[in-house]
Amino acid sequence: MKNKRQIAEIVMILSFIFDSYHLSVLCKYGGTRRHLLWMFFGLLVFSGALILRQTTEPATMKNKTAFIVKLTSVIAACVLFSSSIIYSAIPYHGALSWKIQDLIHTREVALTHTNIFDTGIEGILDDLNAALNLPEKLYIAEQFTVDFDGTGKISAIEVSYMEKMRTIRRAPI
Repeated sequence: MKNKRQIAEIVMILSFIFDSYHLSVLCKYGGTRRHLLWMFFGLLVFSGALILRQTTEPATMKNKTAFIVKLTSVIAACVLFSSSIIYSAIPYHGALSWKIQDLIHTREVALTHTNIFDTGIEGILDDLNAALNLPEKLYIAEQFTVDFDGTGKISAIEVSYMEKMRTIRRAPI
């Protein structure tokens, strides 16, 4: 029975390292579907090993070397993969940094004036002003892009302005 418990502990450590690796690669390169699927598989293996470990009788700690090796491997994996995740959160160093930048700097606004032929640019600016409290003088810094179909229905808007350099994106309607 003690062998099953030791094997379960080793499998738990390996599945923890496996999941930590996939989490760090997910934060660096993206690929949510692929890496979350592997992480779910690792979580199932970890859960199975945890159940197996809990069903066996507790072992007395006779071998301190094995305990130190297990503890060192878990600590080393935590340091290595958490530093990789933190590094990928630094701007322009990974997919996580782009997600953080989008969360901070991008706003979505629901438009009530969805036909550019009827209300023109003034209708769009009225909707943006109602949602964002734009300043009286508004200077467009780089771009103002409006995508619309042949009937004038707006499909997407992207604006960059100079108040605080926020980007406003309108999701496709």
